Amino acid sequence: MKNIKLYLQYDGSRYLGWSDGKKSDSPRFISVRLANIIEKLSVFPATLYCSQKTEKGVHALSQCVSFPFSGSHSPKELADYINTYLPADITLLSAKEAPPAFRADLYISKKCFEYRICTDKSFFPFAKDFQYLFDEPLPLEKLRAAAQLFAGKHDFSAFSISRKKKGNEKTVFRCDIHLNAHGATLSFEANDFLPGMALAIPGAILAYAKDELTLEDIRLALAKQQKHKIPFAPAHALYLKEVVYRQPSD
Repeated sequence: MKNIKLYLQYDGSRYLGWSDGKKSDSPRFISVRLANIIEKLSVFPATLYCSQKTEKGVHALSQCVSFPFSGSHSPKELADYINTYLPADITLLSAKEAPPAFRADLYISKKCFEYRICTDKSFFPFAKDFQYLFDEPLPLEKLRAAAQLFAGKHDFSAFSISRKKKGNEKTVFRCDIHLNAHGATLSFEANDFLPGMALAIPGAILAYAKDELTLEDIRLALAKQQKHKIPFAPAHALYLKEVVYRQPSD
C-alpha cells in the first residue's frame, strides 16, 4: 500500500465545499469528485485526508491531500489519470509518494488564507466571481486597525458556525492588508481554523470598515462577550493559499 500526497488547485464557485463530514456521495463536494476518480484505479474505497476543509464557494491555490493507494500506478501515472478526468475547475498540481506516517491533516504549523477585495469598478466585471467589490473609497487605516485585533491567541467561538465548547482557542500569527493594482488583499495565518472562521475574520473587518461594527464589538467577540453577531464575508473572494507543515512531509 502506497501513501500518496497530492496538491490541488480549485475554483470553488460551484461546489458545496471539500466535504460535509457525513460521507455524502454528492459530486458537488470536491472530495467526492476526487475520490470517484481514484477508486477506479484502487481495490479499496479512497480515504482522503486534506489540509483544510474549505467551505461552500471557497477556492484553493494549494490544497494538500493524502490517501493510501492500493493500485500499481506510479505517482506520475496516477496524476495524469486524475487530471484527465477532473473537471476544468479542479487541477492536480503534483503527486508523489509520501512517508507511511504522513497525513495531510496532521503536523500542520500554519494555514494561510487570503481575501481579495476589488475597488476598481472597471475591472470588477472580470473579477466578480473571485473578488469582493468594495464600492466606496477604501478606508485602509480602518481595515488595518481591525485586522490587528486578530493577532494572537483568542477563543474564536463567536467567529465560527461550530457549537463545540472545547478546542475553540486558535492562534493567529498574522493578519494584515496590502494594496494592489485593483484593490487590496487581506492575508491571515493561524495554527488552525474553526468552521466558518476564515470567512468571519474578513467579515468582521469589512463590517467595521462599513461602520456596521465597532472595534469594541470585535474585541468583545474575541473575549466571548459579543454584543453583535459577527457577519460572514461572501465566500467567492476567499482563497486557501498555503498550508505549512511542522516537519518535512517528504
